[in-house]
Amino acid sequence: MSTLVSAAASVSATASAIAGSVATDTSSLVSLVATKLPDMLASALPSTITTTTPASSSAIVMPPYIDLSAAFAGGLVGGLTAVEKHFDVTGVITLAVVGGLGGGILRDLLLQNRGIWALSSSKPLLACLAAALLAAFFYELANKLRGTLLLIGAFSMGLFAVAGTDKAILSGLDWVPVVLLGTITAVGGGVIQAMLLDQVPGVLKPGTLTASAAVAGAATYVALVEWLGIVKPLAMTACVVMVVGLRLLSLKLGWESPTPNDLTGRMIALPRMLLPWTKRNESDDDRA
Repeated sequence: MSTLVSAAASVSATASAIAGSVATDTSSLVSLVATKLPDMLASALPSTITTTTPASSSAIVMPPYIDLSAAFAGGLVGGLTAVEKHFDVTGVITLAVVGGLGGGILRDLLLQNRGIWALSSSKPLLACLAAALLAAFFYELANKLRGTLLLIGAFSMGLFAVAGTDKAILSGLDWVPVVLLGTITAVGGGVIQAMLLDQVPGVLKPGTLTASAAVAGAATYVALVEWLGIVKPLAMTACVVMVVGLRLLSLKLGWESPTPNDLTGRMIALPRMLLPWTKRNESDDDRA
């Protein structure tokens, strides 16, 4: 009995050593891919577009009129929607504020440590108020801007994605939460707006790329800034181009977000498709 116990202990120790070795090798490989590979790629890029300054040390600086224009565009879309739903002026203003600032407010509430940009001054709220008044009292004029608003809305979504992603980076979050917050900033206003209208948010239904475009833009910004050390203005441009390009191409070409598809049957049938002797055995069974 003691011999069996000793042998079992030896086998267990050997298995633990092998598992530890595999885990160490795997960890080393992941570390190599996560650190060395980006460093190699960054070193191959021109020094004029890269920086060694940590991404969390400074915020991206956008001209104030860009932030306010994005808030105005989102507010105008919300205001027009409220007018079409026959809301009163209070409802129009509410949807305008939610459309223009809702995503940023959600982001700042989740971060909890950098204040709420929408309330940092009166300008963001005044921009949304101006959009609401334009929609409420000059609807015909504002409605003619819908074609332009598609482009402006896509551009605004890209800017919101940059702002949310960069603010999350400054807070020291890991890259997955960073991309999540960038996406929330870009589409959060539309989600709250749909909830106020008692509708399913468009980003949760099959349709042209919205949340997917925001995710791609935020991920692009993270990859360029944190992994490749690209200077933030260039990374911001790439992020906005990614979001605007995906959004407009999806509208033009009819690209839609994927829907759930049960692959259980295919996964069960896959071994039979890959293993020819299985088919021969089934054929023999059928003949028998």
